[in-house]
Amino acid sequence: MAVAAARSGLKGLDILPSAVESGLELLWDDLPEITEELRLIGELAAVLVEGPGGGDERYRRAAQLVQTYEPAQTVWRQGRRLPLIRQAHLPSEDGTNVLRIHFTRDMRDGAMVIGWIDDYPMTP
Repeated sequence: MAVAAARSGLKGLDILPSAVESGLELLWDDLPEITEELRLIGELAAVLVEGPGGGDERYRRAAQLVQTYEPAQTVWRQGRRLPLIRQAHLPSEDGTNVLRIHFTRDMRDGAMVIGWIDDYPMTP
């Protein structure tokens, strides 16, 4: 996950060690899709300000990413606790599992903080 962020020059993201560690336990190889989702999370505010632009898929995805959830995890960043209240859901190419990226925005500096990654089986 961190390698994907570094390679792609993703801005506006802070991928915490907890996300890297939890992500390493998963067997996902959809690097282009994961990288694009991370890029969208990092650019979330700008995409929402730009608007749909005629039904733009990125705007639709961004609108989904601002939904809030009960935090499944809480992480520490720069001495502060941050509940991970947002989630990105990426279905696997074979349609069996969904990768879930738990994140939040740190209001102190505006960074989108990726704190935890897990997956779950796709229901029929």
